[in-house]
Amino acid sequence: MPEPARGTAVDGMIAIADWYGTLANLAGVDPTDHSAAESGLPPIDSVDVWPLVIGENTTSPRTEILVTETCLIQGDLKLIRGSVRY
Repeated sequence: MPEPARGTAVDGMIAIADWYGTLANLAGVDPTDHSAAESGLPPIDSVDVWPLVIGENTTSPRTEILVTETCLIQGDLKLIRGSVRY
């Protein structure tokens, strides 16, 4: 971690899947799953968040996270779909 970023807090959205793309980029490896792409599957859901982590950027490249089938976080909002039973 660069010296200026040590001891600072990061206030940005990072999903667990983003570490794959971030670490692949740091290692100089293409994170693309070419076999899946050739089969017509969607690309991986991972973005490089290293600039956010080290303080080069103050905004996250991720704007939403699908937590579960019924929970979506988008920006400062959280949508929970379902019903309440009494």
